[in-house]
Amino acid sequence: MSSAPKDEAPRSSAWTRLARHPGGRVSLLLVLGAALLAVAAPLLPLAAPAEVHLERALAAPSFDDPWRSGFAIEDLGPRAPLTLALARARVALFGDRECGPLLGTDELGRCVLSRIVWGSRLSLLVGLVATAISLLLGVLVGTLAGFSGGHKGLMPGVPGDQGRGVPDRTSSFTSGENGGTFSLIVPGQRGSKTGIPDVDVVLDRWSMRTPGIA
Repeated sequence: MSSAPKDEAPRSSAWTRLARHPGGRVSLLLVLGAALLAVAAPLLPLAAPAEVHLERALAAPSFDDPWRSGFAIEDLGPRAPLTLALARARVALFGDRECGPLLGTDELGRCVLSRIVWGSRLSLLVGLVATAISLLLGVLVGTLAGFSGGHKGLMPGVPGDQGRGVPDRTSSFTSGENGGTFSLIVPGQRGSKTGIPDVDVVLDRWSMRTPGIA
């Protein structure tokens, strides 16, 4: 068996392998860019995502009025203190100016571009919370399993694993050339008591007899 390339060695970090892969670098930049855009949404000169203008409902994407006035912090509604602080910094930078409906509006006249950017904040938050919970549970269960000597004492076996309690079975391998016989132990499989006959498998010059498996 050939040895793994140096860049794929187990001791190489995942970040190193990712940095050496062109597609990985592009994907990483896209993910970081989307995350940065989501975090910086209150700083961007976008319309309030929940601001309703029924007279502009279902408007097509347009560049006729790409830079207009009309933004107010009150249009954002109740927000976290950090979000409001970023919104005030946005007003200090751009005043009441905001981008027009570059991607059109929805059925309530809300800016689609603004809703995409602001909505990505919620998607990012949900992903981070889910990852944190799974990491916490994984570390907790893994630690308990390590101290208890394995997972068998922590979680019951699923129905498909009930056959693990059956004694090990032995399969014999016989060479077609010199008649040598080798043994293979098949753990936790039901044998001939189930009424399923043994199966003969022939692989080129080798023959294998496997016991009946439920």
